[in-house]
Amino acid sequence: MVRTRHAPRVRPITDRGADMPVTRRAGKRRSTDGLDQWFFVFSSGHDFFDELADLGIETEAYHCPSMEDAESAWRRLGDAFLEIPRHPEQGEPWALKEFGPPTKRRGKRRR
Repeated sequence: MVRTRHAPRVRPITDRGADMPVTRRAGKRRSTDGLDQWFFVFSSGHDFFDELADLGIETEAYHCPSMEDAESAWRRLGDAFLEIPRHPEQGEPWALKEFGPPTKRRGKRRR
């Protein structure tokens, strides 16, 4: 095996003398883990089936997570949520009304 400082990406040389192509991994930041649990919260603002408990997120008596938890999840999972087809009569999702587009940057970037 060829050793470099990028050892995990290098594979052993085959009999033909060429390296095998390396398969790219999906970025962890683009992971949609937890979207199923956040679906109803993004739609209505409430966790009707207590699914957020599976993720370790506490809800209040009315099954609402904290606004900070909901916003951070919306920023992370909102694009994937908006790709899911919705019936036109359902209207705009609660999270979109409350937090705006998920990829919208808040404030100015510092240089």
